[in-house]
Amino acid sequence: MKRSALLILVSMFHFSFLYAQTKEQQRKLDSITNLIDHDKEDTAKVNHLNQLGREYTRAHTHVGKDTATCHEAIELAQKLGYRQGIAMGYEFIATAYWTRLSNPHVALEYFLKARDLYKDLGYEYNEMQLDHIIGYVYFGMDSFNVALKYGFKALHLNEKVKNKYMEPAIPDNIGDYYTALGDYPNALKYYSDALTAIEKTGDQKRIANYLENIGTLYLKMQDYKNAMGYFDSTLTKANKLKYPPLQKTALIDIGTTCKAEKKYPEALAYISKAYRLSDSTNDHLNLAKCAEVTGEIYMEQHNYPKALEKEMEALKTGEEENYVSVATQSRNIIGEIYMKQNKYVDAEKYLLAAFITVHSLHELEEEKNYALDLSQLYAATNELKKSLAYYSRYDSLKDSLLNREKSMQIGKIEAKAEYDRQLADKQAEEDKAKTEADAKSKRQQIVNLLVILIASILLLIAIIIYRSWRTTRKEKLLLEKEKILMELKALRAQMNPHFIFNAINSIQNFILDNDQDSAQKHLSRFSKLIRMVLENSGYENIPLADEIKMLELYLEFEMVRFPLRFSYKMTVDDALDKDSTFIPPLIIQPYLENAIWHGLMHLSHNGTSGENRKGEVVIHFEKQNNQLKCTIDDNGIGRARSKELKQDSVYKSMGLSITAERIEITNKLFSQRDDLGKARMSVHFTDKTNADGIASGTHVELLMPLITNTRNHA
Repeated sequence: MKRSALLILVSMFHFSFLYAQTKEQQRKLDSITNLIDHDKEDTAKVNHLNQLGREYTRAHTHVGKDTATCHEAIELAQKLGYRQGIAMGYEFIATAYWTRLSNPHVALEYFLKARDLYKDLGYEYNEMQLDHIIGYVYFGMDSFNVALKYGFKALHLNEKVKNKYMEPAIPDNIGDYYTALGDYPNALKYYSDALTAIEKTGDQKRIANYLENIGTLYLKMQDYKNAMGYFDSTLTKANKLKYPPLQKTALIDIGTTCKAEKKYPEALAYISKAYRLSDSTNDHLNLAKCAEVTGEIYMEQHNYPKALEKEMEALKTGEEENYVSVATQSRNIIGEIYMKQNKYVDAEKYLLAAFITVHSLHELEEEKNYALDLSQLYAATNELKKSLAYYSRYDSLKDSLLNREKSMQIGKIEAKAEYDRQLADKQAEEDKAKTEADAKSKRQQIVNLLVILIASILLLIAIIIYRSWRTTRKEKLLLEKEKILMELKALRAQMNPHFIFNAINSIQNFILDNDQDSAQKHLSRFSKLIRMVLENSGYENIPLADEIKMLELYLEFEMVRFPLRFSYKMTVDDALDKDSTFIPPLIIQPYLENAIWHGLMHLSHNGTSGENRKGEVVIHFEKQNNQLKCTIDDNGIGRARSKELKQDSVYKSMGLSITAERIEITNKLFSQRDDLGKARMSVHFTDKTNADGIASGTHVELLMPLITNTRNHA
């Protein structure tokens, strides 16, 4: 019965399926259902259906939906030929039958189907996990030999996949199987392997649990010294971790060991500590266990009243909380106490109840012992027919257990032999592979030497050729770069006088108009502008913030010169850092000049049709992919009308032609730089029209490489 309870706990821990449905659980179900509703008939839908089936099993509130949903996933996966989806469906259906429906036979059918598919697909990790689970399912069905067989299969596969979590779990299960078979030495070996593996992880709680497992095994072997050592270590770790569940277990274990050594005062002291701790945490199961063990101690001391009191307490709690194992053990002890007091009627009542329980649970070892107790009871009351019947039952069960033990021993040998055969095959494969690898290695060494020799000669030739080519190319690029830079400097030298001339021309207009205040103000601004132009003229690129300052000064000149003719708006996208983004100096100004002089200045304010409006120019800087984009948008007369008027104008702007040459030369310079790659500058003009098809301005887009590192650009 203890093993059956452990099986349920392990399965709950392994899959995390038996928890109450919460709002979060329902949200998850709704989310997956929504995905399925929008899925096409493809592998994604198969995966989502399987996932939904698994979540239904976990929720425990959608009975039947879990297996039905997984069957739907399998049907679609079969149509698509998606074998992994089929295997997942089988696995999740098996899980539902094992954990929710408690039907291990059907669960095994689907687990085995899933395992075989994973094996065919070469998914060794999934195959190993299912071997591990299948072994435990067989363990729960008392098929210990088959459980051992699959445990060894999982162990063999994990030597390949090396899953850290399974490294302690698999030998721990094998230890359980050997324990059930009564082979304590082998059980101890695998429990120790599990402990060694878990110690590598540093997980102190799991280490403490494994120490307790080994201590329990030593207790069964009646090696009380080693049992006490492991239980003490368990208690020390549990106290250090302040972990009440394991503290209570360790205290009860130590008390039970002291009882087995007939150290009754010490046993009662440890059980009392466990009782107080269980009472403070409202742990009814351990309270019942403490009472039951205390009753056994008093019985062995022949203190029957106290023994009876404690066992009755344990029985009451066991019945109320449905702790079958504790309640059954207490009934049997109560029956024995009444027998020792010659109260045979009461003894019969409790011994029969204990016998019926273990018989219904197929706990053959306990049934055998309880049958002997009943035989002795009826012999004492001279009911010889009943005594003989129960003794016959005892004898029959003893023979059955002996035969089962022999069968288990044979199965155990077969399982170990199969594992040894797998190891031998693996070793033979490794030896063969090593021999072939050694021979191949020798041949390869000779080939490698020849290859290295030839490669060294070729490499030496290649290095000589490459160095010569690189030197020639470097010299050529250097000469070409110097030529381009000289051309670019010459153009910038042309640009600066052109811009300065236009600015002085604006100030001259104020002087001619006898507007000395405006002339003085703008002469001051002009000096600032000239200073900025001269400071930046020696740089190939300047911060965008500096370029914007120069543009604003220029626009203020023009706005004062032509009052009420136009306004401007300049914006920079938040994604751009004006101080760390760089741009060629005075690259934007010619396009603004063109927009103002050839677009906005010709707008009429005397009532003539489509040209009667105030001028406006909008400048915007933004990041576009890996480029800096500047747009200049005006509402002037458009390029076509401007071209007509130019024929009669004495004003000629060289700014656009100079800027076009700068762009062409700058593109050549960019193409030689590793940091800018194939980035290029370009400019695009778009003529705007209104709803009546009349020209309504010009839109200019200037694209430049986005430069944020200026170490080599100044």
